[in-house]
Formats: sequence, C-alpha cells, structure tokens
Amino acid sequence: MITDIQIQPIILSRSIFLFGIPAVIFFILVNYLIPFINTELNIDPILVWFLVGGAGIFIPLFIITFILLKREQYNLTKEIIVLRLRLTKPGKREIYISLLAALCCFIFSGLIITIYNFISDGTQLFGHLNTSPGFLEYSPSNSNPLLVLAIWIPFFFFNIFGEELLWRGFILPGQILYHGKSAWILNAILWLLFHLCFGFGLILTLLPILFILPYLVQKYKNTWIGIFIHALYNGPIFILLTAGVIQ
Repeated sequence: MITDIQIQPIILSRSIFLFGIPAVIFFILVNYLIPFINTELNIDPILVWFLVGGAGIFIPLFIITFILLKREQYNLTKEIIVLRLRLTKPGKREIYISLLAALCCFIFSGLIITIYNFISDGTQLFGHLNTSPGFLEYSPSNSNPLLVLAIWIPFFFFNIFGEELLWRGFILPGQILYHGKSAWILNAILWLLFHLCFGFGLILTLLPILFILPYLVQKYKNTWIGIFIHALYNGPIFILLTAGVIQ
C-alpha cells in the first residue's frame, strides 16, 4: 500500500498566485491577442479561440500540474499521481452525483438568465444578459463543422483536464489542509476570478457550476466528479451548436 504521498498545505498567497498568474494570462489572450488575430487574419474566430486558448492557457495548465506534482513528490509514479490528484476509479455514486449536479447547474443557469431578463423587461434599467463574448460566437453556416470538431476535441480535453487536475486535483487538497472545510469556497472564488475575462454576463450565468463543482469535489474527495460535471456542462452545448441543432 502506498503511504508516501506528500501534500503541502497551500496558503492563501500561494492560492492567489496559482490562480492569479493563469488568470492574467487568460485575460491578455482573450482581450488582446485573440481580438488582434481576428482583426488581422482571415481565420474563423472559433478556431482562433481553440488554438490560442488551448496552446496559451489550457495545455500549460495541464503541464504545470505535473511540474508541481514532480516538485512535491519524492517518487512520482502512476499510483502516486492517481492518489495525489484524487483520481481513484469513479463508481456509480460519482457518476450519478455528476449527472445530477450538471443538470442542476443547467437549471440554475437558465433561471439566472430568465430572472435577469424578466427584471430587465420589467424595469427597462438594463438590457438582456449577454452570455456570449464576441470571440465565442459561432455560426455553423460560416464554418466547416468537421474541422471545428477536429480542433475542438483536443481543446476540450485540455480545457477540462487542464483546469480540473490543477484546480481541484492538485490545489484543492492543499487548500483543505490549510483552510479546512471552507477551502471549496476559496477555490470557487478564485476559479470565478479566472473567468473574469469572459465578462459579467457569462460570469453571472456560470455562478452555479463555479460553486457547486468545487463543493462536491471536496465533499466526495474525488476529482473525477469535477471532470464529469465540467465536461457535461461544456461539451453537449457545443456539439449541438456545431450540428446546428441550437443557435
């Protein structure tokens, strides 16, 4: 039985650093580099997002996870990686929890949009909630769906695993050692800050998953729950968009 798992407590300043540096890079990519490429080059904007977002932020997050693991563990093996990142084989309970949580996230996000727009219509104080940043807009009629899907698949993998392995697999257990039961709240707030580059509308819509996911990963001590919820929340919508089923 493996017992030499090293988990270093992650203090608040280190949490801010580990989330903050990627957040700043993400902000620069989304607000400066991607718009510049979209303006200067005749490339489908969604492909620019996949390529720049993947290479610029999500692949590095995936790599950084294992760099941090190597620095923390004296002897890095497959078994230690699985235990340290809490990637033990998910059972039926984890799958059911993930499905139910993803459904709840969809419902709550929909309620947020509905209530916000209802208040907007009733008061005329502000417009409807804009949940689609310009660089994420996608029209199947103006794109090659097969090419988009081919580039989206590796992007999707590194998006989900890059974030979940680092935020929940590596950082959250260290935060728990330092902050105790409230660690998931800090993890959720910092994850929210990472997404600030998406703008107010999308952040407001994402609030359910931003808080539900870290809570459940901490409660059940299994990173696969975060991976499943994140994938279920992100994946189906884009596949339906690519197929032209929804707009």
